[in-house]
Amino acid sequence: MGLEIRSHSIDGEIFFHCSLPSLIHIYEQIFKDGEYRFSTDAPAPYIIDCGAHYGLSTIYFKREYPEASIIAFEPDVNNIEVFKKNIRAHHLAGVKLVEAAISDFSGEGKLFGEFDGSSPDSQGNSLMQSWGARGNVTSSRRVKVVRLSDYIEDTVDFIKLNVEGSELSVIQDLHRRGKLSRVKQIYIQFHQTDSLNSDDQYMDLLSVLSESGFDFSYNTMDIRQYLPDYLEEWAGRSNPKCRIVRAMRATF
Repeated sequence: MGLEIRSHSIDGEIFFHCSLPSLIHIYEQIFKDGEYRFSTDAPAPYIIDCGAHYGLSTIYFKREYPEASIIAFEPDVNNIEVFKKNIRAHHLAGVKLVEAAISDFSGEGKLFGEFDGSSPDSQGNSLMQSWGARGNVTSSRRVKVVRLSDYIEDTVDFIKLNVEGSELSVIQDLHRRGKLSRVKQIYIQFHQTDSLNSDDQYMDLLSVLSESGFDFSYNTMDIRQYLPDYLEEWAGRSNPKCRIVRAMRATF
């Protein structure tokens, strides 16, 4: 059976999805828990949404800041189709979608994850094989890869960076190329397993943010509670973690 894009009503609003459990989890995380909430005095902030998935974070940002300009990045072809349907359904303007993964290089890469069947759970799709190739239903696809640093020329009010394991390489590249200094606030989900992104690399991330002039807070998300049941064996073997870093400049 091929992919099925379905619609579902939540609190009287229609959202499109490929996987209803994924949609509900993401909706609650964003709209109920306020995971991506941030404050700005800019009447029309410039927001970068990395790992846009179904588009719910983009919808949330436009709801909080209707005049915002948003550039969103998403490499998965299934998610891209859902994203476009959700943006059209919610009549959002000022949103640009880049159909690519982000990293510290430009070209082509291999995206690991769930792509097939009628309702793939694409939340963990990743350029990092140790994160994306999990469970027994995963495969890979060739995708376009771009450097986020190539898309930053002016001040960025907020970046959401949820790219399933590539966070450190993206932040380091922004710093090397002098683009991190143009960013006011960043939300980062730093993904780890026993073989991906060590604690030392996490400290490297915090060091780069500190060197660039950010103040930050951090906590750890209990990611295992959100995994489908069939990933329990992978989780027990890989010990996945997700550290949340919220970084803000005291002055800009």
